[in-house]
Amino acid sequence: MRKQTILVTGGNGFVGAPLCRFLTAQDHRVVSMSRSAYETSGYESVVGNVTDPTSIEGALAGFEFDTVIHLVSMLVTASRNNPGMATRVNTLGTLHLMEYCAARNVKRFIYGSSYNAMGTQETYEGAVPETAAPSPSDFYGETKRYCEWLGVTMCALSELEFASARMSIILGPGVPSPTSAWRTDVYNLLPTGGHIAIPFRREEVLPMAHCQDVAEGIAALALAPALRESIYNLPSESITAGELAEAVQAHQPDVEFSFGDRRLTGIPHTVDSSRIQEELGFKPASLVDRMAAYLQEAD
Repeated sequence: MRKQTILVTGGNGFVGAPLCRFLTAQDHRVVSMSRSAYETSGYESVVGNVTDPTSIEGALAGFEFDTVIHLVSMLVTASRNNPGMATRVNTLGTLHLMEYCAARNVKRFIYGSSYNAMGTQETYEGAVPETAAPSPSDFYGETKRYCEWLGVTMCALSELEFASARMSIILGPGVPSPTSAWRTDVYNLLPTGGHIAIPFRREEVLPMAHCQDVAEGIAALALAPALRESIYNLPSESITAGELAEAVQAHQPDVEFSFGDRRLTGIPHTVDSSRIQEELGFKPASLVDRMAAYLQEAD
């Protein structure tokens, strides 16, 4: 495999950090761009703001990238509460970065999208594939779907190759989010026990993936010699909130769970990810296997 120089925006994030480490471990030169400086191990970090083209150019001066992976985004709640800033970050930020790439002969642009680009898809029978007509049901999803169209349209006018990586609900160890701490606590509390409050109904089916598998799925798209498609659903496991709790308690009986009454909105319950699995041979680990591995590392 040819070694690449790869830019990861949002490289200090929940998916960006394991992605940078994974690519670095494969001997690629990795540059992470974020809004503030932070310590890295084995790869470079620069400070830049995707909402400002001048900031992008200044932060990336002197680099020649083969691939750009764009993960910077305001998420669902933040986008709903501040749609103006979400427009600047999610849509204009993506435009600025794509224009930077097109002007500098970058070969491939991987866009960090979301299942929210598809919408809830309540009338679709079975697992929802990439060919299902997208119908976003929240503002965040609209920004994601717009940027998918933007990427496909802009790249048709240049030599830049575009691929969108649609992500599910992401779990994994890390710093708990103020709005969804359960997504990290299901791993953080495995060694010690504790209480986890899942806002969804016990019987609610949720499409979920571990952050490491999301990172490796994105890496597979970035490193593939060629891509046949422009839109890829990253793999996820669709299980109920109660089944997730049972999996955690099988490893750590001292974790207690409480459930809310929330129903899943904005994304499908079950998604078809056979495109990336069949085309690239990408097979993620199971959530349960990731739990066992996390406990083994913690010992």
